[in-house]
Amino acid sequence: MKHLFFLTLLSLFVLSACQSESETDENVTDTSARLEAGFNFSDGDYSPQAFDIPAELPYGINPEESLYGKFYPIGASKSGLFAYICEPADEATGFYFFDFIIKDPASGKTLWSFSIDEKDALEGVTITNIWKEKKTLFQEKLAEYKVYPLQNKKLQNIPSTQDPIFDVNTKITYNDDKTGWGIQMVNKVKIEILQNGKSPKLLYTQSYDNDLTINVKVHGYIDLGNQNYALLETEEHIGYEGPPNVLNLNLIPFSLQK
Repeated sequence: MKHLFFLTLLSLFVLSACQSESETDENVTDTSARLEAGFNFSDGDYSPQAFDIPAELPYGINPEESLYGKFYPIGASKSGLFAYICEPADEATGFYFFDFIIKDPASGKTLWSFSIDEKDALEGVTITNIWKEKKTLFQEKLAEYKVYPLQNKKLQNIPSTQDPIFDVNTKITYNDDKTGWGIQMVNKVKIEILQNGKSPKLLYTQSYDNDLTINVKVHGYIDLGNQNYALLETEEHIGYEGPPNVLNLNLIPFSLQK
C-alpha cells in the first residue's frame, strides 16, 4: 500500500510538472514570435494601453452641403507620434473606406497605416466592425509606437489661447480658370506657423495639378501634449457628378518644442 501511495504521488508530481512546462513553452513561443515581428513590450515607464473603439470628432461640416472625411483621434506618444482614423468620403461607390494612420510630427511622414478602399469592396460595415476584427493588430501597433490614449479629444480654435501661443497663415495661389465654369482652381498651398518674435515656420506645402481643388481650409488643431500638435485641414474639390463637393481630410502634425 505504501508503494502504491508513493507511486500515485510521483505520478501526480510528474503530470503537474509536464503541464507547467507546456504552459511555459506556449508563452515563450508566443513572446518569441512577437519579438521577431518587431513588437516592443516596454519603453521605460510605458506599458501597452487599452484602447476603446474611437469616437468621431466633428469639425463643423454640414453633411447636407458636402461629402467629407470623418475623423477619429486615437492617441499620441510622448514624442508626438499621432494615431488616428479617417473614414474618407464615399463618392457614390457604395463601398466603405477606412484609414488607420500613425504620423510623425517631426517629419510629417506616415510611419504606419492600414487602409480599406474600393479594392476591398466592403459594404454595410462600420468602424466598429473593423476595430473588432483588427483589434489585435491595432493594439500591437499602438504599443509598438508607444501611443497613449489622447486625453483632450477636442478641436481647438486658431490662434491658440494657451502658451505657447501660435497662429496659422494659409497662403493659397490659384490657376487661371481653365474649366470654363468661372471657378478658380487651387494651384498651390503653403501653411505657416506664426509665433511672436520668431520667423514664420513653413509647416506644409502642396501643389495641385488640375484636380478640381477649389479651396483649402484649416479648421483647428488637436493638442497632443508636450507641445506637439496636429492641424486638421480639408481640401475641397468639385464632386464627381457635380454638387455636393467633397472634402478630403488631412492631419498635419507638428511640434513647437525647442
